[in-house]
Amino acid sequence: MIVDLLEWKKIWQENSYLIYGLLVLSVAYWFTRLMNWQIWPLFADEAIYIRWAQVMRSQPSLRFLPLSDGKQPLFMWLAMGSLKFISQPVLAGRLVSMLAGWGSLVGISLLARQLFGRWQTGLLAGILYLLFPWSLFFDRMALVDSLLNMWFIWAAYFWILNLDQPKLAGAILTGMAVGMAWLTKSPAIFLFPILLSAAWLKPNWRQTSWSWRLSYLAASLILVALAGVIYNILRLGTEFHQIGLRNQDYVWSWSQVVSDWQGILRHNLPVWWSFYYYYVGILGLVLLLNWRRLISSRTYHWLLAWWLGPSVVMWLFSRNLNARYFLFTTPPLLLLVSDSISYLWHECSCAVKKTLIVVGLIVWLAMDSLLIFQPEWLPMPQVERSGYLQEWTAGTGLPQIAQYLQAQSEQHK
Repeated sequence: MIVDLLEWKKIWQENSYLIYGLLVLSVAYWFTRLMNWQIWPLFADEAIYIRWAQVMRSQPSLRFLPLSDGKQPLFMWLAMGSLKFISQPVLAGRLVSMLAGWGSLVGISLLARQLFGRWQTGLLAGILYLLFPWSLFFDRMALVDSLLNMWFIWAAYFWILNLDQPKLAGAILTGMAVGMAWLTKSPAIFLFPILLSAAWLKPNWRQTSWSWRLSYLAASLILVALAGVIYNILRLGTEFHQIGLRNQDYVWSWSQVVSDWQGILRHNLPVWWSFYYYYVGILGLVLLLNWRRLISSRTYHWLLAWWLGPSVVMWLFSRNLNARYFLFTTPPLLLLVSDSISYLWHECSCAVKKTLIVVGLIVWLAMDSLLIFQPEWLPMPQVERSGYLQEWTAGTGLPQIAQYLQAQSEQHK
């Protein structure tokens, strides 16, 4: 017990500034996510997920209802709990994403602290997540992607925390996080190569001892096995097979990719680039300014693999691209940018580079204000605008229609 208390005291002393900073960031987080939460019209997929949660809550025999459309049900299970305490169904659904986003903010700060060894970089990563228009947007929507993003971050944190000396507890925590991600959405499959390739972060990993290699192998097997056991809970639903069938509706087959990969890239790459053009902007140039570390750092190499590896697969195989599909690839980008800003700000005396960083953050703040107060003026890719603000998928006017119908029902049959 004394050892445990001493260990906790040491952890507190080493991370007290980060903990205090996270408390302040948490207050700011909930302020930005809850303010004007209803200003964005209800998106069609949000309505589907919330309605599923309502039905599942009222009918215990339908707890696996999302499987009928090939969707994993974890988000809806959590929304069921939220609906129990919050009468406004849209807020109940969106609150699940807000909670997941808060978990992502805390997780990315801890992961940055663990990867780069400085609490300042961890706090900066949290600030960037707080201001990042991409995360701010989807943390306020009742969609599964913020929850998936949170599981990716925490799985990476548990695994990196366990990297120096792989242990059973670390493997179990990581396996649970991966399993939860797999219960959320199919792209969780990318976690397996991302995490298992983290051995690259070990200095001179080719010269590591056999005991470490065996421990790492055992931890990897436990991770994969536990994640598989958790995922196979879905087999309790009678329509588990629909996941594989519906996934085929979103991707090209191998034969189609081989025969027309150039045409697929010509279509998908500009769309993918538009997401970064609008949501990341000039702050992404910070990576190019830090090109020396980008080339030499093992940590940077692993984060680049996490960021670009799944993206390349989706460039080639996805039939349609949306920004939310790539949300789980943005944490490594934020980690790279946070360390680059920290390095350039303290080690570089070039005023132009510092000005670029300040301007990039100001642009993010401007976009955040539009996202919260005037979404119709928000600069965003047309593929996003046509889904969330225009066409039939955007539920503009639904609250007014509901109020009208309720008023009419009080006077007429």
